Amino acid sequence: MRYTATILEKHRDALKQHLIRPDGLERVALLICGRSRVNQDPWAGDREERFISREVIIVPDEHLLDQSAITVRFPTSYILNAAKQVEAKDFAVAIVHSHPGGPLAYSATDDRDEPGAVSIIFNRNDGDRPHLSLLMDGRGEMTGRAYGPDLKSVPLSMLRVIGDRFQFRHADRDTGIAPHLDRQRRAFGKAFSNDMRALRFGIVGAGATGSATALLLMRLGAGNIAAFDPDIVDRTNLNRLHFARQADADAGARKIDVLMRQVAEAGLGVQIRAYAEWIGSPACREALKACDVIFGCTDDHSGRNLVNRLAYFYGIPVIDMGIRMELDDNGEDFRVLDGRVTALLPGTTCLHCRGLINPDRLRAESLRRNDPDGYERERAAGYLPNEGDPAPAVVTFTTETACMAVNELIHRMHGFRGNDGSWNERVRQFHVPKDFDIRAGRSPRSGCRICESTTYWGRGDMEPFLDVAS
Repeated sequence: MRYTATILEKHRDALKQHLIRPDGLERVALLICGRSRVNQDPWAGDREERFISREVIIVPDEHLLDQSAITVRFPTSYILNAAKQVEAKDFAVAIVHSHPGGPLAYSATDDRDEPGAVSIIFNRNDGDRPHLSLLMDGRGEMTGRAYGPDLKSVPLSMLRVIGDRFQFRHADRDTGIAPHLDRQRRAFGKAFSNDMRALRFGIVGAGATGSATALLLMRLGAGNIAAFDPDIVDRTNLNRLHFARQADADAGARKIDVLMRQVAEAGLGVQIRAYAEWIGSPACREALKACDVIFGCTDDHSGRNLVNRLAYFYGIPVIDMGIRMELDDNGEDFRVLDGRVTALLPGTTCLHCRGLINPDRLRAESLRRNDPDGYERERAAGYLPNEGDPAPAVVTFTTETACMAVNELIHRMHGFRGNDGSWNERVRQFHVPKDFDIRAGRSPRSGCRICESTTYWGRGDMEPFLDVAS
């Protein structure tokens, strides 16, 4: 079992504001976390228990029993109340304290006192699911360890901070890098390439933008990729589908197999796992939940709906992309020729509220998948949206949109665009004379249960999956 944690940036910032003060004294807080369990990691084959931050509980200074630069003690009632709060939904409790003067390492005092504090949670609540300890130093850097009912600690394999910037802490950040990444190291440093090697990336859709995204991630040094697409290659794909050949179209090869073949032939050490399933299939869930970052490369509204919910439930950033090409009434000039990249995670506006998921098409796709006869009856009766002719597609625009999406990832990991460089939605208008991007803003719709309400943020596992019945 490997243990990992995802901390939303706003929660990290709230913890830092409380825990790190000019006086240099230790402080303490609690963090309520959702849970996600992966029973078999697609790449390593092991299990993962993931904690996802949901709520910060501050322990005020006036309630502390003892406080110094190297120790802090607080009433156990805070732990008992947190244990009571998480019991019904089997959430986890994280005890968070600071070492303002460093180091970012647990002290002998921590090793002695923490098991007793954690035992209060296990004595209060039934269950054998682990709980968490987190430690923050004066720079706001964090590390952590998980405790099971035996009160033995296991260090976190990965700690993620997710928001405008993505930060990852793992054991391999300072190791050497492959020779073919030397020029990249000169631009972004060694840690970036080691993060790329350690992270698990999902690509939903292996078509035009998906195949380009896979190509880019591979060249950036990604170590682990999962790709999801049930479709096959046909001749109309060959103008934009990276890696595909005429022979693949003639044979009706699966897009996912073409992708796997080319990634393997490159010999760059990428572990790729392929799922020739619609993304909503239960066969895809373990792989999706195991991802650190997901790229949405599908024009399927049902698929977009699923990854949209996944981002908020599991705190897994989704970088969604799409192309919109419309000719004017004369069929000669472009009315619209846009590439779009949208970042989804708790605190951003979801695809529904941005108008990027069409409810009628969502219903039609669901009906076609689950009740083909009913779909044909309703379509013949005119109750379903007219799908019309296939949309136009050109490889330069689909590939540039994939570049936009991957560059959003690079910025959030490295920060090359500066302090204001993270855009939750970026639109590039390819048909206008001036080359610029539009920062597209949209607020959540009133009553949206996904992005206006925080109910699902960091919810993690539940039945039904992603609360799809709601």
